[in-house]
Amino acid sequence: MLNDPRTLRKVPFGEGNRCAGGGVVRLWPPVLANGSGVSTRAVDNTHPGVAGSASPIVVGGSQNFQYRHRDPMGGGSGFNLSGGYEIVFTP
Repeated sequence: MLNDPRTLRKVPFGEGNRCAGGGVVRLWPPVLANGSGVSTRAVDNTHPGVAGSASPIVVGGSQNFQYRHRDPMGGGSGFNLSGGYEIVFTP
């Protein structure tokens, strides 16, 4: 489990902790959050940036994610991270 304290590894990154392991993959273009801080993105599994990544998204598979956001008032690095999430992709 992503939030299992026995396996969770927190690595300082920005003004928070990176807890989703593996390589960093950015989905382009960046998206803006609305006034409530909610951001959504449709993902095209056939796009070369997703399908050709080291961890492609496949039906039935799961991925761990964190959302990186700009936070210029939060500290010296100018960005922070959400909590970690595990998402299972279903048909």
